[in-house]
Parts: sequence; structure tokens; C-alpha cells
Amino acid sequence: MNERLKKIGAAIKEKWTGFSKVVKVLIISIPIIMIAAIVVVVILSGGKDMAVLYSGINSAEAQEISSAIKGMGV
Repeated sequence: MNERLKKIGAAIKEKWTGFSKVVKVLIISIPIIMIAAIVVVVILSGGKDMAVLYSGINSAEAQEISSAIKGMGV
């Protein structure tokens, strides 16, 4: 198993040294750009702002408020 990993590492190193500088930069920068884009999308799509309208009410009052809000089309 250890020898197999060494062979794989040697093959990767051989391929890496065969790449031009431009290809190496692309291989490194594309995943970084993709991760950054995903982070930006997650941050920008971060859900709706919500706030507590009323606290300390019972379920009947909560139902009445919910019905009124739905009746307004919100």
C-alpha cells in the first residue's frame, strides 16, 4: 500500500513538472475562484430578514395574528 502511494505521488510529481507555468497557475487558481464564488453566493443568498412581531402571546392570539397577516397577502 505504501509503495503504491509512492508510485502515485511520483506520477503526480512527474506530471506537475511537465506542465507549463500558465497551466500550473490555472490548476491552482480555478478551484480557489470556484470556492470564493460559492462563498459569495452563499453570503448573498443568506435568507430573508426576520424579526419577532409579538412575544409572550398564547396560541389563539398567534393564530389570530397569523390569519390577519395572511389576509393582507404578506
